[in-house]
Amino acid sequence: MAHLFTLEHFKAWSETLDRRMSSATVVIEDQNRTLLVKANYKSHWTFPGGAVDAGETPKEAAIREVKEEIGIDLDPDKLTFGWVVSRISRVAMTYQFIFRYPLDESMLAKVQLQAEEIEDWRVVSKEDILSKNLHYSKAASLWANGNTEGYVEHTFGDQSSA
Repeated sequence: MAHLFTLEHFKAWSETLDRRMSSATVVIEDQNRTLLVKANYKSHWTFPGGAVDAGETPKEAAIREVKEEIGIDLDPDKLTFGWVVSRISRVAMTYQFIFRYPLDESMLAKVQLQAEEIEDWRVVSKEDILSKNLHYSKAASLWANGNTEGYVEHTFGDQSSA
């Protein structure tokens, strides 16, 4: 007789797996430029985005976060998946889902920053990011280098001790 993998077995097994927080960001881009934000609690410039809330898909989170952070409503039909980054540090293991959206010059006039969190925004070129004229996120550097599809692992910080 075959052993049946029951719901109880599944629940017990799933409790042994990693639980990882996820975030979602959007690269609002044209051929050579993208929109970046500077959060007041980060030292670097990065794409608008944030945590995926409970019961929310990464795509839903990306759309919500862009609306919250820069006041722009994205058309879900124009939002496409770019890549996912597995981020590993001493503090946490997380997934960052990165989506792409076409930059339309008219949307820039509609930018309204979330005063509690976002202190500035700008449109930068790939050359700007590669020149490291400001402190940019790893995701922005990946975009500028053309690493924008599939899966990427990013380890940061000291991994040698807990």
